[in-house]
Amino acid sequence: MCNYWGVKYYVFKDRLSENWTLEEALEDKQPDRIKDHQDRGFKTKSAMCLHWGVKEYVFNDRIKDGWSLEEALEGKNPKTVVDHLGRKFDTEKDMCAYWGIKSYMTRGRFVCHAHQAVIHLKKPEVKSEMARQARVKSATGIYHVMLKGLDGRNIFLDDADRSIFMEKLNKAREIGGFELYAYCLMDNHVHLLIKEGEELGTSIKRMTVGYVQLHNNKYGRTGHLFQNRFNSEAVEDDLYLMTVVRYIHCNPIKAGIASCLEEYPWSSYHQIRLAYQGKATSLDSGIIKDYFPTEADFIRFSEEENQDECLDNRSKTRWTDERLTDLLSQNPEYRNLGELSVDKRNQLIRQIQQETGGSIRQLSRVLGLGKMMVERALK
Repeated sequence: MCNYWGVKYYVFKDRLSENWTLEEALEDKQPDRIKDHQDRGFKTKSAMCLHWGVKEYVFNDRIKDGWSLEEALEGKNPKTVVDHLGRKFDTEKDMCAYWGIKSYMTRGRFVCHAHQAVIHLKKPEVKSEMARQARVKSATGIYHVMLKGLDGRNIFLDDADRSIFMEKLNKAREIGGFELYAYCLMDNHVHLLIKEGEELGTSIKRMTVGYVQLHNNKYGRTGHLFQNRFNSEAVEDDLYLMTVVRYIHCNPIKAGIASCLEEYPWSSYHQIRLAYQGKATSLDSGIIKDYFPTEADFIRFSEEENQDECLDNRSKTRWTDERLTDLLSQNPEYRNLGELSVDKRNQLIRQIQQETGGSIRQLSRVLGLGKMMVERALK
């Protein structure tokens, strides 16, 4: 057969079954083929589509873009982005083109604001008596951060929860490139002392989002766990930085759940001491060791009696009218403010404002006094 066809090896059957022409088979000339994602060759695109049972073959591009084979076959885009109206787009660029904007930031804006404010990037007027203040930017990049449980609820219900949070914290630190100087995990809040790498809010999201998902799955709950806006303060000098370190470590003692620093296992106090002993830790303790040359110096400073007041002592919880009314009803002096002398009344109004952080309008509503009367008392 080979002699008849004048060839050394007879491979025509295989070639012809693969859609080679007789001339291509005789001349051993590989025809131009269309390759699929698995490097199979097809003479026509329709043959390749027929093989895969699809109308249009787009697998190569999809797999190059990181789609799995299953996603490519089903046409299910793993990177689909969704706008505020639930429309799906392959890329954020497509979504921006649809809305005629350079950057898609409409979802958060649509929560409270009108469509035109979103599309024209015009910030609407905020008619709130307590507009959110911009976060103070630290010149050093160092922040004391506090994450609070929503409505004061516990974030951690057991030590396993704390271990999971620490895993998320260390992972966020690895990805985000921030430095961690101190921490303390309490039941319903967390203190962190951080020098930001990426933007601070991004790092906080990295450590909290994954933890919340695991926490909710574990305890069969849904929704938010942390307050939406974390508290932070800028730390601009070494002396205050060391004060914050001490304040963070003393939290368990002030809360009455430990009698000394060594007793509480979920703060960075132990890790800093290990760093002085030359042992590896997950902290960036160099700045503390530079300030206190020896472990004894650090211990002495940490155990000093102090009146340190940091972030959460200076931040006020926003009181509702109902909660404020309940508080005032417990003190008979507040029931008949209008009958008191001006000096005594003004003193009590100032005292209430300092304790609760209530606005002039709120105090006027709850106390049943004129707005101008409250305003004069607080001058």
